[in-house]
Amino acid sequence: MKDRLLNLVIIALLIVVILQMCNKRYPVPGTTVVNRDTTWIVKDSVIRSTPQLITHIKESDTTIIKEYYADENYEELLIQYNTLLEEFLARSVYSDSLKIDSVGYVHVKDSVTRNSIVGRSFHYNLNYPIIHDSITVYDPPARQLYIGVGTGSSSLPIMDQISLGLMYVDRKDRMFELTGTYDKYNQFGIQLATYWKIKL
Repeated sequence: MKDRLLNLVIIALLIVVILQMCNKRYPVPGTTVVNRDTTWIVKDSVIRSTPQLITHIKESDTTIIKEYYADENYEELLIQYNTLLEEFLARSVYSDSLKIDSVGYVHVKDSVTRNSIVGRSFHYNLNYPIIHDSITVYDPPARQLYIGVGTGSSSLPIMDQISLGLMYVDRKDRMFELTGTYDKYNQFGIQLATYWKIKL
């Protein structure tokens, strides 16, 4: 009988150890937990505008390319004039893409004629995050003290014993118990016990 009781105690202790090893890690009371959720927003649009002239600087004679000097021959001068006029009135379109880190890009298109930018458009495609933080604050653990009464028996089925006890729970969820007993034989007893919390 004693061997069976010892085996049962050993098995119970093994079960407690296994349950403690399989415990999940929960937030410790008294700590702050921040959960971050990121949402990506896509912006895609086209903007058209006309740039404004800020200043106009004329080139000096020494910087003008020789082919643009007026020819002394009228026929050559006329050809030169018509060529310059055609270039002056022509519309040139320039485009470029500007990458903005990993957020996206801006595509720029300019139209130039008569030595002026007459039109500009921006096409941008941006993908940027909006971060939402949710903060959870867990209340710090508190000490607890319990008082209780009970009854028992040393010879069933008659209850011939009463008890009065105090139980103290610390901030690490450890429990300590002090119990005083009194039975029908006018005998007093004291019991000390401790408990560990098992998280399932």
